[in-house]
Amino acid sequence: PIRLHYLNEWAERRGMNQQDIADQLDVKKATVSKWFAGALPSEANLPRIAAMFGIEVYEIFMKPEDTWLANFVKGRSKEAAERMRLTLEVAFPPRTGTDD
Repeated sequence: PIRLHYLNEWAERRGMNQQDIADQLDVKKATVSKWFAGALPSEANLPRIAAMFGIEVYEIFMKPEDTWLANFVKGRSKEAAERMRLTLEVAFPPRTGTDD
């Protein structure tokens, strides 16, 4: 099944197993097992999960290694974020399809 979230990866990054998560959230381990298999947690559980991992809810849907840039830009002005984007585009031009 297609997973829409990265709970497994966040748990691994935090050194947590399914039982740890179930205990901290006070849910059944079977519920956490379903999440790890791809089921989407309820809307009520998403903020609790995010708080447990120390992240924002939207980050549950991002790979942990992809959140560094979002966190780097967070809280900066639109102008500063745009300068960062332009700097990255100059340093790393978009691929042309002929790149190795």
